[in-house]
Amino acid sequence: MGYNTGEQLIVIMMGLLIMKFIYMFYQIGKELQAYLSTEEAKRAETERQREADQKQRAEAYEERKKRAQAKSHVHKTYTQTPPRRSRFEKELAFFTNCSNHYEILGCSIYDSAIAIKKSYRTLVRKWHPDRIVSMGVSKEELEEATRIIQLINDAYEKALRRAAEKSA
Repeated sequence: MGYNTGEQLIVIMMGLLIMKFIYMFYQIGKELQAYLSTEEAKRAETERQREADQKQRAEAYEERKKRAQAKSHVHKTYTQTPPRRSRFEKELAFFTNCSNHYEILGCSIYDSAIAIKKSYRTLVRKWHPDRIVSMGVSKEELEEATRIIQLINDAYEKALRRAAEKSA
């Protein structure tokens, strides 16, 4: 069976159309392959950069570690931590070094009994052992705070006696 000229033309055109589609898909495939290879290259470059950064950080860490070890061999105090100071060490030193009971209470010789009492109550409110315990301090710090409250109580008694002698 033969084809007539019109049918042959249609078959040829369909063949050309199919070839064009095949060529178009081929071009799309090449572009997609180029895009994917570019993306893969970017991913690979990013991974290489990440590995290089990790290696550099690890080397810097090792270098700092070596320098710290070298310093610790030269100066033994470099690695030793200083002894922990008590919370109340400064205050205890202040109260024990006061020259008179008025200085402990934070008032003067010329203050009235009412002013002395007010100053005393303020200090007791701050240094009362129950309040110190509620802060969650160590046993040594609690002993220091108890010593401070004893100094405050002694100073208050002396100041009140002195104020009573003055008024009498």
